[in-house]
Amino acid sequence: MPVMTPAVMAGVGLAGGAIGAVGKYQSGQDAAKAQRYNANLNDMQAMQVTQSAQQESQFIQQNAVLNEYRQRKQLSYQMGKQTAAYAGSGVTVGTGSPLKVMVDDLANAELEIAIGQWNAKADSTRALNLGKQQSSQLRSSGEMMRRKGESQQRAGMWGAASTLLTSGSTAYSRFSKEKGAGSGGKSKVGEGGKSGYSGGSGYYQHIKIKNPHRKQKRYSR
Repeated sequence: MPVMTPAVMAGVGLAGGAIGAVGKYQSGQDAAKAQRYNANLNDMQAMQVTQSAQQESQFIQQNAVLNEYRQRKQLSYQMGKQTAAYAGSGVTVGTGSPLKVMVDDLANAELEIAIGQWNAKADSTRALNLGKQQSSQLRSSGEMMRRKGESQQRAGMWGAASTLLTSGSTAYSRFSKEKGAGSGGKSKVGEGGKSGYSGGSGYYQHIKIKNPHRKQKRYSR
């Protein structure tokens, strides 16, 4: 079984911290990317709303012009028909009650035309204002999404940096602690040829002691 030295343990801790930091950084990047995508969709939708409101306003104005043309054409037809009817009956059109009736009919018709124009203008303005309001809300929402994405991006970067610093500090502390424990359990044997045992971590060293007074045997040929 391989031995986990302090250096290996510190390296494993740093590697785990690096993986966690990359994950947090990438998470922040992905969140910011998603928020930017949604914000761009809001901008596109806001543009479409504005264009739709402008088209609706233009349609209302064109329809109002067409209605006025139809009303005036109908008024002209009715006035001519009424004039012919008075003339056919021998009534003088330019004086008296016939003139009053025709003037009243003409005034009522003009009033109807004016009311139609006013309503068309009001509907056109309302459509434009509604489009601007919806477009502004969409753009504001998109801007908030972008800011949220930027905040998530910064949070991911800070989280990654914090993870790296924490893992580095933990790895260094563990490395120092393990290294100190490994070297502090051994004791050196004193000089002078003495033998002995250390009592730290079961490590011992045996040294043979030579007797300086012991006579050496000599052999003769």
